[in-house]
Amino acid sequence: MKKRTLALLLALILCVGCAIGGTVAWLITKTDTITTTFTAGNINIELTETTGNAFKFVPGAEIAKNPTVTVKANSENCWLFIEIVEANNPLADGQSQYIIYAIDNGWSAVPNQSGVYYRQVSSSASDQAFAVLSGNKVTVSSAITKEQIDALGEFQPTLKFTAYAIQSEHLKYTDAMDDNAKAAFAWSLIDEKPTNLPDDDND
Repeated sequence: MKKRTLALLLALILCVGCAIGGTVAWLITKTDTITTTFTAGNINIELTETTGNAFKFVPGAEIAKNPTVTVKANSENCWLFIEIVEANNPLADGQSQYIIYAIDNGWSAVPNQSGVYYRQVSSSASDQAFAVLSGNKVTVSSAITKEQIDALGEFQPTLKFTAYAIQSEHLKYTDAMDDNAKAAFAWSLIDEKPTNLPDDDND
């Protein structure tokens, strides 16, 4: 009798436990999913000129010349460089030049580089255009003579402009670097610079 009573009691407890367990509502929640998409950054630049690239020159003349570098919209923060390679421009005395020009405001010379200038450009939703030459012009020296011009023969003065850009963030600068040093370091990383020497190119 006692065994039967104990069995019934255990069965009752089991049934009650199952009934209670079946009505428990577990507290469960979840967050919204966050999807991170990594889109590659880019830098796009363009070098244009509307004044032409072939001129006759006479002493003292001012010639309109407007090479312009444009950093395209949504490009990354960058170092922007312009390289000017001269050929057959210095006179025999090594001091005067046939074609004289000045670099426009906002450009700085890259240390220990001849004819290379830089500026920092921040990302923008719009195109950003930068003139290269002050006044968008070059001037022919008034000190040159007809004999000097005639002596040029087929080797006429030339100016070649090439623009480059490289990201300015996340390069391996050191704490001691100022902007000039950072620009020189960034310039050293550009591996698409021409390897020919100006004196080898007389076209």
